Amino acid sequence: MKRKIVSVMILALSVAMIAAGAARGDMKAVFEKGSRICLECIGLA
Repeated sequence: MKRKIVSVMILALSVAMIAAGAARGDMKAVFEKGSRICLECIGLA
């Protein structure tokens, strides 16, 4: 029972942190960095 409560709390915290990051506009920065790294790996940038 205790393990289930901890799992639910971690899930709720994760969702809250993702929502906070999305509200700040961090998704765009993460996507740009990720796509730049990916393009460098395959030699296009």
